[in-house]
Amino acid sequence: LTKIPAIWIIHTLSVHANQTFIRREAADFWLRNLLKYAGEIQKGIIGLKNLCKGQSTMRITIEKNVLLEGVQRVQNVVDKKNTIPVLSNVLFESDTPTNLLNLTATNLEVGISTKLPITESTEGSITIPAQKIFEILRELPDNVVTLVVDENNWITLECANANFRLAGLPKTDFPELPLFSSQDVIGFPQPMLKDMITKTSFA
Repeated sequence: LTKIPAIWIIHTLSVHANQTFIRREAADFWLRNLLKYAGEIQKGIIGLKNLCKGQSTMRITIEKNVLLEGVQRVQNVVDKKNTIPVLSNVLFESDTPTNLLNLTATNLEVGISTKLPITESTEGSITIPAQKIFEILRELPDNVVTLVVDENNWITLECANANFRLAGLPKTDFPELPLFSSQDVIGFPQPMLKDMITKTSFA
């Protein structure tokens, strides 16, 4: 042991100390991130469990008036002739990271999409008959609405003491709206556009 250079011993101890420090820093980093995203991890685990059971993971909690306004906004372009069943529906898509609900409706000539703030959700999508859900929402009290979709595309709608069951259709049947480049978009106030259309629609 006395023949081992002292400088080598010091160097070895220093390397081990640095490695221990690095490992500790790495552990602290992962622990901080684990705690930060614990809620999202838990939602993901619940979603996987439900998926293994054959259940949908989609669940939305939203204010009734917010949802009613959104459905009323998009249902004007819903296909009233009902030639293609899914065109009579509104597409509901929940985005958990942004806590937004995207509503989309189209008649293959005109499409409209709007985003609504939601209180709580899990990722998922479903199409719901526009006229039916609009009539239900219109009669509900001003309270929180919860939408739950099961594995057979049945939607359970709950609000206060009211409970409804609606048959939906999967997103795969719904046509995608075209995407437009942001550089080709012109923005101006809605009243101005409305006034322009009113003044020229007679022609």
